[in-house]
Amino acid sequence: MASSYEEKMNNKKYLPFHAGHLTPQIKKKAEEELNETEETRNSSIEELRELISDKNLKCRTDDAFLLQFLRARKFNVKNACTRLETLNHIFTKSYSDVFADCDIGKVRKIFQSGFGSHLPYRDEEGLL
Repeated sequence: MASSYEEKMNNKKYLPFHAGHLTPQIKKKAEEELNETEETRNSSIEELRELISDKNLKCRTDDAFLLQFLRARKFNVKNACTRLETLNHIFTKSYSDVFADCDIGKVRKIFQSGFGSHLPYRDEEGLL
């Protein structure tokens, strides 16, 4: 027997929050609107990693993190890197006093407590 959560998602064509994959419709949309293909995704991630290394940016370099910036800039690697530099500047320079003593463990604990949360599903286009 399906839970009410699963029923809502199925009836309204919602996608789970933690999808873990792209549906064929979302893949098609990503290719049409963002120029995202398997090839461009992999090459763009590597190119962005090289730019990050060249600029000595201190940030995450895992695929999922970099992919967010590439998608936001339609796989324009230079624009994605500029956005990443801006974010890096905000955290390290503009608001360094706020983030200097940030205890990641405490922040994680706050979110796990349910204080900050998100909707439990995505719409049919994969949006939150």
